[in-house]
Amino acid sequence: MESSQSKSSAPSRDIAQYRFGAYELDVTHRQLSRDGAPVPLASKVLDTLIELVRHRDAVMTREELLAAIWPDVNVEDSNLTQNIFVLRKALEQPGGERLIVTVPGKGYRFVSEVTEIHAHSAAEPAPSPQPAGTPASPTRRSWVLLAAAVLIVLGAAIGYLALRRDSLATPAPAARFLTSLPGNENQPALSPDGTLVAFSWNGEDQDNYDIYIKGLAAETPVRLTSQASEETSPVWSADGRRLAFVRLSPAGGAIYTIDAHGGDEKLIAPIFSQRFGFRVRHLDWSPDGASFAVDDKSNEEDTVSIFLVSAAGGARQRLTSPPARSTSDLAPRFSPDGKQVAFIRSIAPHLRAIYLVPTAGGGPRRITADLHWIGDLDWSPDGRELIYSTDRSGTPALWRTQAVPGSTPQPLRPSGENAQFVSLSRRKGNLAYTQAVTDINIWRLRLPVNGEPAGEWTRLLNSTREDSVAHYSPDGKHIGFRSDRSGVPALWLSDAQGHQPLQLLKTGALAGTVAWSPDSRTIAYDVLIDDTLQLLTVPASGGKPTQITFDRSSHVLPQWSPDGRNLYYSSNQSGTWQVWRIPASGGSSTPVTRQGGCCARFSPDGKTIYYAKGYSAGGIWKTPAEGGVEEVVIPEVQAEYWGFWAVVEKGIYFLGGGTPGVPPPPPINFYDFNTRRTTTIAHHEKPGFLMGAYSYSISPDRRYLLTSQLDTSGSDIMLIDAVR
Repeated sequence: MESSQSKSSAPSRDIAQYRFGAYELDVTHRQLSRDGAPVPLASKVLDTLIELVRHRDAVMTREELLAAIWPDVNVEDSNLTQNIFVLRKALEQPGGERLIVTVPGKGYRFVSEVTEIHAHSAAEPAPSPQPAGTPASPTRRSWVLLAAAVLIVLGAAIGYLALRRDSLATPAPAARFLTSLPGNENQPALSPDGTLVAFSWNGEDQDNYDIYIKGLAAETPVRLTSQASEETSPVWSADGRRLAFVRLSPAGGAIYTIDAHGGDEKLIAPIFSQRFGFRVRHLDWSPDGASFAVDDKSNEEDTVSIFLVSAAGGARQRLTSPPARSTSDLAPRFSPDGKQVAFIRSIAPHLRAIYLVPTAGGGPRRITADLHWIGDLDWSPDGRELIYSTDRSGTPALWRTQAVPGSTPQPLRPSGENAQFVSLSRRKGNLAYTQAVTDINIWRLRLPVNGEPAGEWTRLLNSTREDSVAHYSPDGKHIGFRSDRSGVPALWLSDAQGHQPLQLLKTGALAGTVAWSPDSRTIAYDVLIDDTLQLLTVPASGGKPTQITFDRSSHVLPQWSPDGRNLYYSSNQSGTWQVWRIPASGGSSTPVTRQGGCCARFSPDGKTIYYAKGYSAGGIWKTPAEGGVEEVVIPEVQAEYWGFWAVVEKGIYFLGGGTPGVPPPPPINFYDFNTRRTTTIAHHEKPGFLMGAYSYSISPDRRYLLTSQLDTSGSDIMLIDAVR
């Protein structure tokens, strides 16, 4: 039956759906939708909404909600606060009215009118009653006998399980907060005996990453490093007496060691400072203490690979050489016996797989068959399994797999929701991981016009997931953007004001680029096909995509030539990343750059292309559209900002200055083609924001700039005392 009510005398567990306003909450299938479109929510966020709707006749205290949502985990109030924040965004009303209200001193209450739909609704007709004295049919008698037999078997099984409940009803190990400091605590490293954790933290003011140590029972961490540069990737020696870490600065990077109680640092070896920031762990220390494994490169044009570095003299030995279709090998981890190194091979930032390579030399073996985002990994103490963070279930969590090819990954218990970095102690077997909270949305900045300064930032497209890489169509009517609000990265469209978002591509994991044709009728994009990134085009009105590239290299970041005849894109088909050209209908490709290049953009007259060099080198460069002399135009652009720029008739908007990832946010600048001078026009409003390709888009009327900003960012370290 169906009933419309705002209050319920007692929360009923047989209700399959709740409807309120434009929303439908399907409890059976665990899905929230608005006007028929799915509203993706993390599991615990959805649990919070279900509890509030079920108990809408009363105020739910924070204690009641915490107990209902995290029955087996000791968590702090901040988790619930974050869930309420995400739900209020998801349920945002046009007039600002909140469906979830805070009752001061008590808790939260859901206040919308609700329609309940029970599991046994009128749509399912009940069986016709039998007249008194009517004998049961043969079919009915058969079902009665079968049901009786099933009940007997079930009764016996329940009795047997009750006798063994102590051995079978083993509760899942609980996760608890180890740190809950302001800002970001990253890359936890448990000491071998499992009593201490080292980590990288950007401090009370979120202004610089340093290495800290904390006892599991201690309240306050101890700071080990205090340089102005950034320290990352702490790792313990096998005896637990020393720590190694990576120091990164504009002047260069290096591996250092330091006594676990503090003191003088020892330089081990220099490494390249151009990194992927704090999104991976870069370093590990061998069990015998003789060497380090680090992701690094031999020169600026080299692909990031895994190297062994001698702890005694800093001598280097290359351990991996990524194939052309891979962008990097990252996050090395020695096996407990020191005979193998596990690492992450990346095709794109969110398309990765786990590999193993022998430390004595030899080819790597692939362990995980599918490609997903993988944040970090570590070995189980016995060396049989790998524990890693991945979004293979839709949201980041902890998974485990046997350390042999062909194994089937299994989710860890507990799941480690929103996990990123992971560490296991070698002797005790406890596990630490970072629980990250991020919210990336698309913002619009009003640019300076007619001598007036830049205007306010406006949040244009937002969800509880990632919305990024937004681009205006040349006719100014639409915005194409990348979002995983449906559960996987995909291509979405909206109008120019960010209204009426619509998923254009229903299948395929979009890698990251949205490129409009000059007539606004076609979109080029890159997508994963059989473990390689390929270029496709699709009508902006919808329809069947057309594949443009086919070979086994990676082809990404397409841009249309002004006449619409060609696509310029980045590819590693020659062994290094260069800008290439291919007819928009497909065909043979031609190299445009030969000294490194990516992220090409055209001058308005179509005669020149401007490009960056990714993480390998800084600067914005230019060359004739047909190829030729390659020269730097804006040398001061940091390599980390290689995607944050856009070309217009009078010059180039670009991001530059400051320290990447460290407050205050860097300035947005304008380079004037005529005067060759740079002027700062505005600053990013948020302290953190997404780094990626084609991250700036200028509206056709040159009044607005689109980009992505990180609205919410934070991470804490969680601890699981025993992993089974």
